[in-house]
Amino acid sequence: MPVAKNKYKFKFVILGRYPARLTGNESQLTVNLATGHEDQVTHSGTLTLTDGEWDYLLGALRSSMKDAVEVVDLTEDQAGSEDRAAS
Repeated sequence: MPVAKNKYKFKFVILGRYPARLTGNESQLTVNLATGHEDQVTHSGTLTLTDGEWDYLLGALRSSMKDAVEVVDLTEDQAGSEDRAAS
């Protein structure tokens, strides 16, 4: 059964953020990509990009695919738990 074009989903999960070790280099992040439709997505690959590359890619995807692009940032959850552990 064909899936309607607007039913495709592209889910990015940010797994980690890594500060640049050398002056002049950008920080990087690692992102898992899952693709599919509605609630049935499959792992499609892992990307490592600079912050600038990620912002550019995400901006382009969101401007053309709107709600078909979802981003979950696991590093935000980690930062919150580290803050709670320090208190």
